[in-house]
Amino acid sequence: MKSIILTTILLISVSISFSWPANSVVIPANKFNVPSAVAYNDTTLKACSTKEEFAAAWKIWHNKFIQLAGEGYIADNLNEFPEAEEYLEQSECRFSISFTFIVQDIAGEKDSIPGTFSVEQPEDIIFEGPADVWHQTCDFSAPESVGEAVTVWVLEQTNTIQATMSGGCNPEVYHNLTASANTGYEDRAVEVIWNIRDSCHLITRQAVFHINAPEPVTYEIPVDTITFYLCDLGRTEQEVPVGGILSPHLVLLENSISGGCEPEAAYYYKPNDDITPCNGGNIEVEWKIMDMGDTLSLPLTIIHVVSPPDLTKAYCTTMTVPECSLPVKVDSLFQTWKDGFTYTSDCGGNEFEYYYGNTIPETWRDSIDEGKGGTISYTYIVWGRCNNDEVTCEFVVPPCISCFDTIIPACSSSDQIIDAWSGWNKKFTEWAEEKQGTHNMGDFPVVADYIDGLLCGFEVCFTCISGAYDGSQDSVTGTFTVAAPQAISFLPPGDTIGIEIAHGQQITNADIFGWVNAHSGQLYTGLSGGCIPQVNAGWTDIASGYHSGDSIDVEWIISDICDTVYFTTTMYLTATDTSIYTFTPGFYEKPGDSASSSFGRFVVYPNPFDSNTRFNITSLQNTKAVLEIRNITGQLIDCLMDEHIEQDIPVSVSFQPVNIDSGIYIYRLIYDSGTISGRLIYRKDGR
Repeated sequence: MKSIILTTILLISVSISFSWPANSVVIPANKFNVPSAVAYNDTTLKACSTKEEFAAAWKIWHNKFIQLAGEGYIADNLNEFPEAEEYLEQSECRFSISFTFIVQDIAGEKDSIPGTFSVEQPEDIIFEGPADVWHQTCDFSAPESVGEAVTVWVLEQTNTIQATMSGGCNPEVYHNLTASANTGYEDRAVEVIWNIRDSCHLITRQAVFHINAPEPVTYEIPVDTITFYLCDLGRTEQEVPVGGILSPHLVLLENSISGGCEPEAAYYYKPNDDITPCNGGNIEVEWKIMDMGDTLSLPLTIIHVVSPPDLTKAYCTTMTVPECSLPVKVDSLFQTWKDGFTYTSDCGGNEFEYYYGNTIPETWRDSIDEGKGGTISYTYIVWGRCNNDEVTCEFVVPPCISCFDTIIPACSSSDQIIDAWSGWNKKFTEWAEEKQGTHNMGDFPVVADYIDGLLCGFEVCFTCISGAYDGSQDSVTGTFTVAAPQAISFLPPGDTIGIEIAHGQQITNADIFGWVNAHSGQLYTGLSGGCIPQVNAGWTDIASGYHSGDSIDVEWIISDICDTVYFTTTMYLTATDTSIYTFTPGFYEKPGDSASSSFGRFVVYPNPFDSNTRFNITSLQNTKAVLEIRNITGQLIDCLMDEHIEQDIPVSVSFQPVNIDSGIYIYRLIYDSGTISGRLIYRKDGR
């Protein structure tokens, strides 16, 4: 444009008759000979061209100015043409630089023409994303999986940006999440920033990875103390079974947990080295609940390990049999001596029997001759958990020289009495035969004359007189004694068991039977004395309902082969409220043959029994009698009798069990005016 102006000026100058010097060179108009100097000398490069393309275009722009210079010019300013390298770094964005080309001829005249090098502005960068995302904590299996999910999400958002991106000059996508980022459950929101950048643009976007927290974990606190007794350890166990002790408590804790994602309960403890099988102590247990990386610590539980209470101790007694004891007596004492070897132990212990010399024989006769006497020695060793103990005792049978008294324990059977009577007779017979003379053994008493009395305690005395051939006499006296059993004693039924019946209902015989059965158990518990005492009960059958203030008399009989005790329990009916009646037992004892004499005599013998037993019944009136055997659930086992019995006529009924197990059964005698019931103990095969 400047050249055009200059040309115009020159033309004007010519028109006003301005003359150049003689030696001047006139620069003709449009010396550069271009239609439009400005357009010709301008160079425009597309946006996003490479540096190589920039350098090539720059060179072309430079060459345009070089071509404009013709001959006759002695100077130009091409040496001031800008270098392309100075603008390479800013060439990718919109860019423009101008250069004015100036030439001078020999006359010193100058002319100039400008030119511009431009780089087009790139298009704006456009893209889609990134987008926020929401997750539940429970969607993840472990803390590290959160980081993995965030990484996948960032990659997906980055791929979306790249797939939808246009414009700019080869823009690149960057984000601030590094591979080593520690992303866990505690990061409830993870913010990520993306930068989309090229040489001309920088665009920043942000998105959030949200993690919604689960419901709080709730639970029931485990017990604070657990007691474990070292005596519960197995014989070979050396350590407290902490796992077995805590297992049920762990189950309770697990069942009480709610909330969270997948909470798990566990316990941790440090063994107490001071605890041994004989020394207790405490073990601290720490409870924890873990859920998706979070850990809750619960209060401690103390396992209190209790030491064994006592040391192991062995016991026995040395027994000396009374002189001239019959073999049956020695048998009994020998068994008593054997049973006397016992022990107390720290934890029950296990006895290991060692014998020095002899072992305990099955019977004393294996080591001791009858009549000559002898001694059995036995050493008993007990191994406990924490210590051992031993004891030695003897069984001494003195020799029998001349003893003619025989004593039989109370409650001996008829067979035992008969055997002992034979032994008593044998002593006199052997003595009389040794005298080798006359004797009065033909007058020896007959056992059958005394057997009934001997069962309950009796004494028979006999003097054997022997006459020698020389007319001298000798005699010996002996007594046969059956000890009388101790008197029956018992504790009366308590008043803690009653019968509750709804208002309007009637008390039935079954109700009374249940009450009587419960109280008979109390009687048996406190029963002592006699031989095999039995408890029976009777009451008047119920014919109508009862009201407050009424009472029922239950007649009890404790009978034995040698003694019978009678007493009555009165059950009083009182109203506890408007709908419940309660029978409360009261107790008083009637002397002599009182309440139970209304029936007569009822004896079961033997009881307990192992093969068969017998019911001996004598009624004081003509009555129908039904005798039943039932189990403890009330199921009928056998009906032994269902008939009329006559007054004062003894009736004997035998019961021999078939296909039933050992145990407690109930007998029940139902007669016209009442009921008698009691326990029957069956020991099958003596067990």
